Amino acid sequence: MCSMRTTKNGATPIAGLENLPNLLIRLQSHGFQGTGGEVWDEILLNTNEPGSDTMIGTSPDGLRRSLDEAKTCIAALYDVGDKLRRKIRSLRRAYIPLAHEIGMKGLPDEIILQIFEAGYLMTSGWTFTRTVSQVSHRFRQISLNMPLLWTRISGRYSTDQVKRFLSQSRQMDLDISTRCSGLDLAKFLPRLGRHLNRITKLRYFDKKAASTMRDIGYIDLPQVETLHLHFDVYEGFSELKSLLRGLNDVSSPSLISHTQLTSFEFVANGRGNCVLDIPALAHAIYNKENLKHLSLTLDGCPHGDSGDLKIRDIHSVPIDSLQVTVKGRTGFDPLHSFYEFLSSLLPSTVHLTMEDVGEADTSKELFYLFVGDGGEVMFPYGSVIKITALGIDYRFWSAPDDLLLMLLVKNCKFVHTIHLEVGGMNFVSPSHSIAKDDWKHFSALRHLRFTRCDLLPEWELRALVTNLMIGAKEGEGLRSLEIFDCRGISEDCLLDLSDEVGSKLSWKLTLANHECSEMDRVH
Repeated sequence: MCSMRTTKNGATPIAGLENLPNLLIRLQSHGFQGTGGEVWDEILLNTNEPGSDTMIGTSPDGLRRSLDEAKTCIAALYDVGDKLRRKIRSLRRAYIPLAHEIGMKGLPDEIILQIFEAGYLMTSGWTFTRTVSQVSHRFRQISLNMPLLWTRISGRYSTDQVKRFLSQSRQMDLDISTRCSGLDLAKFLPRLGRHLNRITKLRYFDKKAASTMRDIGYIDLPQVETLHLHFDVYEGFSELKSLLRGLNDVSSPSLISHTQLTSFEFVANGRGNCVLDIPALAHAIYNKENLKHLSLTLDGCPHGDSGDLKIRDIHSVPIDSLQVTVKGRTGFDPLHSFYEFLSSLLPSTVHLTMEDVGEADTSKELFYLFVGDGGEVMFPYGSVIKITALGIDYRFWSAPDDLLLMLLVKNCKFVHTIHLEVGGMNFVSPSHSIAKDDWKHFSALRHLRFTRCDLLPEWELRALVTNLMIGAKEGEGLRSLEIFDCRGISEDCLLDLSDEVGSKLSWKLTLANHECSEMDRVH
């Protein structure tokens, strides 16, 4: 082992650095393949030290010294890597602005147009448009000749801004947000004038917007396909019926035709002991015959009225995507009523997000719908299932009931992609063994991701790799397994498994080095 010493300038050298060239030569001679249990004393040991005879390579002392040298070298590699990362960050900060300037000058306008389009579709609001149009004269000219960037208009825009956006968007479909005060909304809507028939997306539509539109004579928005409906539960659930009536009743003039809608987002903001009228909402959703994308948010809704809720056949209505967000200490009463009427849907992709929900004793309270005759139906259900559970108290749960991954594959036999971000749940088995027959439930699963799943143990990860990758039949098994910041999984474990399955396994671990800064290692 190398002794620590100080250089002339006072810096402390990296221990083991002088041995790295020999280590790299040895690795290169083996083609960087595994070298089994070979002892590298004849390469790594300092032959000037007493007793460093290479003939002791196979002795216990030789093995120990070889192991110590290997550890010293890997520590040196990490130290060198850390210093190089700092150097790279410094150089990147100095170089990237120049590279962007040089690179952009060489890019044709057609490529920049595609970049702008991709960036715009990944964002919301007008921030992206404002940013790119103010970078340079060239970017300004390109953005002005790109109508898509000017199709989002908010009720908070000034008269001049609305005129500019309407002009620059030309005849493209409009994405309108009515989020502003009642007085401003009455001024904003007339500014749209003859462009009402271009509105295909209407955001932050609420009782105030509906009333204002009717007051100024706007009773028909014929092209609206995407509606984001916001409702304050504390205003009284009778108001919800009034708001939804225009969307349900085809026999009278309505602002928006329910048969036209393909995307619907409903956000319920609750307060106190107010009750959400779930049958009214269910009726509105059921009437949207061409619905493809549905998003529902319950924020602070402790109570729900489901007295006359009529349910369709379970999993009988196919849609493309369903997103359900529950937060703000929402109670299980409205949550289970939501599950009940949503059980009629058969989404291709379903994403359930739970943040700071009420107290639960088992996972069944979070993910199960109880039906007649003692039956159980699990929610969510789809080909792609994503679950994000944050701010949930797991302390009083009984682990055997909380095997989330096993429950998902058993209840939804055609699910091929699962993404889980849950901190306090178990996934496959409460013990260190998994029954052989249980693996048959994973036959359709192809892609699996764990993010911040702190109770995922290494033995379970190894079992997933062994049975769903290494031991899978041809054409079956996992094609990708991703591990992101799971505290129970070490990098050594991931490296060992990667040696067996290669690029099918990927990960990102956030570790703290000795200087308490973050270091991301991505395989």
